[in-house]
Amino acid sequence: MPGIVDGETVKKIAISEGWWLDVSKSIIPSTRKLLESYSGIAPDQVVPHVEETVRGIFYLVAAIPATQYLFLGNSLTNISYYQRLDCFELFPNPYFGKLYFLSITINHHPRYKEILERIFTDEVLLDFDCGLGQNIRQLVNDGVVIKNIYGLNFDKRHTILGWELFRDRRTLCKTFMVGTVRNQLHKLSDLAGKCRLIHVAGFFGSYLMVYQLHIARYLIERLRPRKGCWIVGQQAANLHSGDYAAPHGGPMVYQHNIESWTEFWKEVGLQTGTRWRVEAVLEEPVLDDQTPEGLLPNTRRMVFTVIMEEEFNDPLAETIQ
Repeated sequence: MPGIVDGETVKKIAISEGWWLDVSKSIIPSTRKLLESYSGIAPDQVVPHVEETVRGIFYLVAAIPATQYLFLGNSLTNISYYQRLDCFELFPNPYFGKLYFLSITINHHPRYKEILERIFTDEVLLDFDCGLGQNIRQLVNDGVVIKNIYGLNFDKRHTILGWELFRDRRTLCKTFMVGTVRNQLHKLSDLAGKCRLIHVAGFFGSYLMVYQLHIARYLIERLRPRKGCWIVGQQAANLHSGDYAAPHGGPMVYQHNIESWTEFWKEVGLQTGTRWRVEAVLEEPVLDDQTPEGLLPNTRRMVFTVIMEEEFNDPLAETIQ
């Protein structure tokens, strides 16, 4: 029978990979403010509360094969003891060890004020692959009505961790959907023609070009966006577009520059009978404790707005499988 992987062993592995930060020194002011004002956590309890969430992620009791881990924490006892987790999905993963799940990005987007105004007028926003849902909580804290925002996750455990971190399961219980691109999530089709804003933070930049095209086509097929729809977000980019090895030892990914990102959406338009206009800027990466080791020298952060200028001319030639 396989041995048990305890929390301290997990932490040591994460530290050795450079994927572990001291929580007490790494909570940025805007995130602390959100946890205090939105979640109602006392200032002196913010660090212990986040540390408890991190323990819930990294305290793994695994009497199962080494490539799979059970995920258990004091605050997550409602999760079945035998629920399994592919170790590469959540552990050991810099998204958690580097506290990326505390990074709120949507409110730094240059069109954030306009995004809020559109949602205030009852337009619907989908946060695609929303992680722990930190950007959704920022929107709610800024006054957005819950019924106008949705989050899509590809692992239910991310959603559960988000409820635990932000203490809002009762209020946001219907906000999140869980599914995969491959299974053609039917719930996403419920938003067809209704979703005018799509937030995507980093998702496209996690795949090779062929999969990026697949994802974009999937979104358009399922959501059937209308003229004036915005796809907004940010992602890792490069001065020289092309395939690159992920700095944390992950799979190859395709990093865009502005020219290739513009051409990408032209191709998406050709494949879907739509037309899109790209607004994008490249920014120098912020070098801090959360910066992945081995960051490529030409890496940049791309902040973008992709605007739909023409709706479907013809139905898609084929259904995405």
